[in-house]
Amino acid sequence: MIMGDKSPPAYLYLLTLLFTSKFWVREMWLGQTDLLMLVFIFLFISCTDRGKQLLAGLFLAFAVIIKPTPLIFVPYLLYKKKFKPILSLAVVSTALVLIPSFVYGISGNLHLLSGWRTVMSVSSPPLLASDVNQSLFGFFYRFLTSTAFHVNILNLSYAAVNVLIYATALGLFLFLLFLNRRAKSVQNGLANHKECIEYSLLLIFMTLFSPLGWFQNYCSSIPAFMLLIYYALKTRFEDRFISLLLVISFVLVDLINFELVGRRINDLSLYLSFIVFGIFLVILGLSRLRLSRIA
Repeated sequence: MIMGDKSPPAYLYLLTLLFTSKFWVREMWLGQTDLLMLVFIFLFISCTDRGKQLLAGLFLAFAVIIKPTPLIFVPYLLYKKKFKPILSLAVVSTALVLIPSFVYGISGNLHLLSGWRTVMSVSSPPLLASDVNQSLFGFFYRFLTSTAFHVNILNLSYAAVNVLIYATALGLFLFLLFLNRRAKSVQNGLANHKECIEYSLLLIFMTLFSPLGWFQNYCSSIPAFMLLIYYALKTRFEDRFISLLLVISFVLVDLINFELVGRRINDLSLYLSFIVFGIFLVILGLSRLRLSRIA
């Protein structure tokens, strides 16, 4: 997805790991499942690109069973009129969800699934404004509602903030579709994969649109950072706009961490949603690559 005609230098991968280390180190330290989920998503993208749509849906189902956030790919598949992966996803996901019925029975399995929904609906609201929640929900709830972190600039109702959140998410997704329409104008693009921008954005949206998007979940932004770094290296940093975006996002996303700046400044950066701002810069950089017909 990243490589163009020539293989990128080895230090591209090292720089990408450095820029995203705050995410994947935390992910591995906590023993979370996002990296495994990403493996299945990459297999889904690879199969989709090779026309193996039913197999692509199978891998997407494996990712969705781990976490529901990869469902963000379904609206995009509908837009692209790729119905076979969706059908495969639905069939395989249903089968996987029903497997516990062999142990608990159908009613027992449904009871467990209902209990999961109940637990999530009760436990999630108090965490929406949590500092480690670096999604749109955490971003807007901290700044626009009365929270214990005292970083709010307005005291709007939760209903009003929810409308703003969903409107922002919808706007970003529609902007992604707009960028996809510009893909036809890209000739001899930066990467071999014609939809590298779209998939990089969708991977970011998985966390950005999630009600509870812990900052380590932005492991999904690794392809986006790699694409931007690859472009900067290939052009020898001649594009100052992209280079500046990378530097600022590196400071906001990775350089400000507990080990380097201490807990107080690190916590303040989370309260002020520095990671979200850094991710917005990455989105801006990806958009420039497409609008400039680079990728």
